[in-house]
Amino acid sequence: MRGEDGPGDGNDGDAGALARSAAALGIVLPDDWTEIAGPDAGTAEEPAGIAVWPDHWDAARLVAALASQWRVIVGGDRLIWLGLDYAAVEVTARLMGITATPDTFRQVQQMEGVILPLLNRR
Repeated sequence: MRGEDGPGDGNDGDAGALARSAAALGIVLPDDWTEIAGPDAGTAEEPAGIAVWPDHWDAARLVAALASQWRVIVGGDRLIWLGLDYAAVEVTARLMGITATPDTFRQVQQMEGVILPLLNRR
């Protein structure tokens, strides 16, 4: 289920920041992402990555918004990324107008599982 953000709702947010966050995570936005983000969204770079199916769009938006919510420890001379702070997932979803369902949470966990090994590369 798509959240409340969308074209014409007056809550388009900063689509440029969304595009930059998605690109940084290797997320390829769907072709109609500017319609979802709003008319002033601009265009996203097309980094190597995965396509986001419409049914996973809320989870992709949520993962991008959770960029500062990773649990990290120091291990020797490097950071070890443990995973997302799950307490922040529901709060962030609610504040973004996304209905946090078990399916959305599983999608976030699947994306986390792809991102985590990339963060922990040496």
